[in-house]
Amino acid sequence: MRFAATMKALLGARFQPPPERSISACCLRRGWGNTLAREVLDHCIGVWSSLTVSLIHAYDPQVLVFGGGVMHRQEAILPKIREHVGRHAWQKRIQLR
Repeated sequence: MRFAATMKALLGARFQPPPERSISACCLRRGWGNTLAREVLDHCIGVWSSLTVSLIHAYDPQVLVFGGGVMHRQEAILPKIREHVGRHAWQKRIQLR
């Protein structure tokens, strides 16, 4: 329910919750041609990217592993996270998988 409330606040009347209220359902099943799905995914990638930089700065890991349903679209997600990490992280040699 929290996801739906957040997206409703961000997108207003354009937001129609998917049958399954999850990032996976919204972004993966609706497809890239859907403007709303793209906006939601771009927002999430921004959050995940910032979290990744925070984790790198806090724990100095050698590898970070991402998982879950959204990683079925890793070819679209990981390059954007890597780009953000490259611009903002102190340590540049981390592997994202």
